Amino acid sequence: MKKKVGLVTYYKENYGSVLQCYATKYFLSSLGLECDVIYRMYKTRMISAERMTNIFRHAMRAIWYKGYLEQYVSMHKAMNEEKSYLIDDAKKKLDEFISAWICPKGYTWKQLCQIGKDSEYVAFVAGSDQIWNASINIDPVFFLKFTKKEKRIAFAPSFGVSEIPTFNKRDVQNGINGFNRIAVREETGEQILSKLSSVPYVRIADPVVMLTKSEWNSFSESAHHIDEPYIFAHFLNRPSDTAICAINMLSSTYNLRVILFSYDYSEFTKIKKGEKISGGPIDYVGLINNAEYICTDSFHTTMLSIILNKKFYTFQRQYLHSSTQSSRIIDLVKRYGLEQYYISGNLTKMPEWKVISWNKINDRLANERNLTRDYLETEIAIRKNESLCI
Repeated sequence: MKKKVGLVTYYKENYGSVLQCYATKYFLSSLGLECDVIYRMYKTRMISAERMTNIFRHAMRAIWYKGYLEQYVSMHKAMNEEKSYLIDDAKKKLDEFISAWICPKGYTWKQLCQIGKDSEYVAFVAGSDQIWNASINIDPVFFLKFTKKEKRIAFAPSFGVSEIPTFNKRDVQNGINGFNRIAVREETGEQILSKLSSVPYVRIADPVVMLTKSEWNSFSESAHHIDEPYIFAHFLNRPSDTAICAINMLSSTYNLRVILFSYDYSEFTKIKKGEKISGGPIDYVGLINNAEYICTDSFHTTMLSIILNKKFYTFQRQYLHSSTQSSRIIDLVKRYGLEQYYISGNLTKMPEWKVISWNKINDRLANERNLTRDYLETEIAIRKNESLCI
């Protein structure tokens, strides 16, 4: 019987989240392991108890930390509003992919504690994306507190912010101290860890890097195909006037239609050659791969553009809350020497895409890929050996 690994991460209502989860599960499976993507499930009476606990926690924090309540309300309102812009057909196709490829399993906290002791599971992985986003309350499940410290692996989680808010420092510090070693996704994550804890840490890449350009090409072979050249536009928040202007300039200069992917914003009516298209994760990767240019405010769309060697422009995201999360994208483009294609201010002229040594960037990607794979494989091997000795 195959040994199991439990993976706790984000995988819903966002193409990047789904694909980083897919990439992690894909790699763990390649190691001969059975990877279960697990999530915390609440029973009705537990929801009521959890709600009362949360109300008490928020009340205490509102008393002790000035501005906490305003920030909390703003964050949750923003997250709900952001989800509303993802069109229904896109949600359906994301859910279909999740059902077919991710196959998540829900457990109550009591059940999680039981499987946390199960010898069949050699390890549990706190996966990538913003599972440790410190601008909101972090569920203990994302710190793997349902299992013993020796089974916990932190695999490229992002804090989402460059500074931990005061109200969350104690909980975050307690959470990260529950690991023997931590791998984070961004340089800003390293800085946070150095201030909060003495736990050894290393920086690795986002899990989507673990798949090569060739593997992502194979993954997207059945994607929706568009015959004529186009710009791929993927925005998680409303595109700024700067982004709209830039897309129109690109479209006009190169006579390109614009594929507006899976989100619906009123600002899209200002794009002269725009066409709305929805699709699943396979279509998402395929449309990026075949585009002439990519315009986005998304971390993972930027990351995949780099992996697939595509010309992209990433615009500062117009967050609906005050906790900016731009540091993770800035870290990303700087790492590959592509910061000139991150646009944060007004624009009078598009930065011209100069001839780039993709070979040099691909070498850097290969190093990051090896580092990321080696980290996870080594952490799993340690725990497999320990389980054999018990």
